[in-house]
Amino acid sequence: MGEAARNMEPFLRRTDWSRFRGLPLFDAANRMNAYNTFLLMEQQRD
Repeated sequence: MGEAARNMEPFLRRTDWSRFRGLPLFDAANRMNAYNTFLLMEQQRD
């Protein structure tokens, strides 16, 4: 995820999420979790 963010790549599309697609609210929760993880990575970097 960090590499994709540094390269300005859409990291959510780089991973095969197909086995989780059927879960309720997958799209919204996955995007929110990825964004929160990125913010945590940024805090740890400093």
